[in-house]
Amino acid sequence: MKRPLVTVGVSTYNRADGYLREALASALAQTYEPLEIVISDNASTDATGDVVAEMADERVRYVRLEKNVGANGNFNSCLQLAKGEYFLLLHDDDRIDADMVERCMAALERSGAAAPPGLIRTGTRVIDAEGSVTSERRNEARSESLADLMTSWFDGETSMYFCNTIFRTEVLRDAGGFTTPREQYIDVAAVIRIAARHEVLDVPDVLASFRRHGGNTGTAQSIEAWCEDSLYLIDLMCELAPERADELRRRGLHYFSRNNYNRVARFRGISNRALAYWVVYKSFDFRASPLTFIAYKNYLRFKRSRRRTN
Repeated sequence: MKRPLVTVGVSTYNRADGYLREALASALAQTYEPLEIVISDNASTDATGDVVAEMADERVRYVRLEKNVGANGNFNSCLQLAKGEYFLLLHDDDRIDADMVERCMAALERSGAAAPPGLIRTGTRVIDAEGSVTSERRNEARSESLADLMTSWFDGETSMYFCNTIFRTEVLRDAGGFTTPREQYIDVAAVIRIAARHEVLDVPDVLASFRRHGGNTGTAQSIEAWCEDSLYLIDLMCELAPERADELRRRGLHYFSRNNYNRVARFRGISNRALAYWVVYKSFDFRASPLTFIAYKNYLRFKRSRRRTN
């Protein structure tokens, strides 16, 4: 049986001296064939083109946009350029394991599904600026329905990132590509739209690395955008899974308030964090106090320090 072409789309902007080489190396190391790697350069002003030229691989297609279209515009540029039946979007600071695509396509072949899934998802590790693993989570999602997938996410049984998700290209395009009102939770919004109408294939193993570093912290203004998109996601999942809308809204409000507090905790500067905590508290109608969140975080730190000293 002919194996489907898979496109790894790499969206990049001015990362020639950063993590771009690592991201590209992880894409080029894929054992799966047939594979194409499409690099959409968002009008970089550095040596991105030279970095790509170093790779000298026939699977690579490099397109430099004439003007910067914003991060989300560049994600959709990767999607538009893709020729593969399946599509994975790789940020220029993330990585995928060498057998990531191979394992996902093997799972697809074994599934014997009558209709191909709209999504294939794996487990994910989080790495820091130096590439050290700070945490990892297998994909133990219950994906029989959209509501099951969302509650699995709320329960910490799976992670939602671009790097651990392979989309069926046609389905993703039909779903509108990557879009949300504030262009923050675009990966999750795409998953929600597709999972509501198509099968999801779960691969439990950890096969992708999301990098968390100083370049993806933020401000009170940025957390407002995250909160608005959080509320949009709650409305979206409730609209597409109306039979469990009350449960999804209740659990979603709790999950996203906590998630956004966690995001704020990584912000630099006490005054910046204080203002951002207030933005989250207000955005979620004062449901969950940041003081409770901070006290719990301090309790967890205390427990960890006690374990280290014992």
